[in-house]
Amino acid sequence: MGRLALGGRPGESPVQRPQRYVTPVGQISYPSAGQGTVSLNLPQTDYLTGIDLIGHVTVTTGATAPTGLSGAGAYAPYANIAVHVNGGRTPFNLPGWHANVYYQIHDHDYIDALASTPLSTSTTNNWVNPLRIPLTFSPRNELGCWFTGDTTLNLSLAITWNPIASVFGTVNSATLGGYTQVYREYFTAPNPDQPYGWLNQISYYRDLEVYTTQQLSNGITNILLPIDQDYVRIILIFYTGSVSSANFAPADGLYTNLSLIVNTKFRLWESVEEQEIRFQQLRDYKRLLPAGTAVLDFSRLDPMVRRDILPTDPTSAKELKLSIASTSSSNFVDVILETSVDSQFAIKWIQAAAQNQAAAAKAAGS
Repeated sequence: MGRLALGGRPGESPVQRPQRYVTPVGQISYPSAGQGTVSLNLPQTDYLTGIDLIGHVTVTTGATAPTGLSGAGAYAPYANIAVHVNGGRTPFNLPGWHANVYYQIHDHDYIDALASTPLSTSTTNNWVNPLRIPLTFSPRNELGCWFTGDTTLNLSLAITWNPIASVFGTVNSATLGGYTQVYREYFTAPNPDQPYGWLNQISYYRDLEVYTTQQLSNGITNILLPIDQDYVRIILIFYTGSVSSANFAPADGLYTNLSLIVNTKFRLWESVEEQEIRFQQLRDYKRLLPAGTAVLDFSRLDPMVRRDILPTDPTSAKELKLSIASTSSSNFVDVILETSVDSQFAIKWIQAAAQNQAAAAKAAGS
């Protein structure tokens, strides 16, 4: 009889076929001080591809419910979510609302249909705000994952919690509490330097972070972006108010058009109006993204291909500039960059694989 699992990917035997696991790691509790950053170390085994955050956030109310919920909605308690590597680099570093928007872009099929913010009076309300923290370039492959079996890598997840005054405009004696349950998705496979190990998958460092927060001008605002990396996406979140305040209000209509210019003359996006950006997003993701979202997507095809990736090698790209036209100086934009460079954390595995291949070739020739 045939066996579906036999062979795995082309050239793999059943023993070499990677197996996927989803297991709980621990909990990150809302701090008793009402705000602050709480970290959780991640296990040092196997290949890490993603983290799920299942919120058990509670809002306990009195006779009068709080009002003026932040535009971040169910994700307002999360001021920031970051994955740290060896205490330095952060391959993921976004506020809660931005993380929710990003995953809808990352996985074209995802809709945050579970999110809810009940606010009944004189009771403890259980909010629902699950988040996916992907550590790969695409949900369809493992490129960009982390070999957490390398015990010299210390990965941790940090959640910075907002105070309840940043969640509601009028608190009305309500309190915020609860915790977030953390799960990790990982695969078992041979070490990267061994046959069928995931050397290619870990050889890219993927960086996803808010590069800058910019107050827009009544006119044109120019933002210089870094070079010497490959651009996967540039994501813009337009809003009024402040991300760290209950007055955070992402909205459409806060800019009129934008341009992306290389070396002052190559206009990859040229004076593209907001409606065209939203129309592109509707075609790419098959639905409208949350209000205030604009995506310059160099990885818009599904499954992911490298056709549209924007390289900015300094020998050819001397300047990369984002130019945004707005009609008010009360509008803000967070510029999120998703980029990639060769991973410094993979160098030793690449060298070890080369040494193993040389030794095997020598043994075969003797």
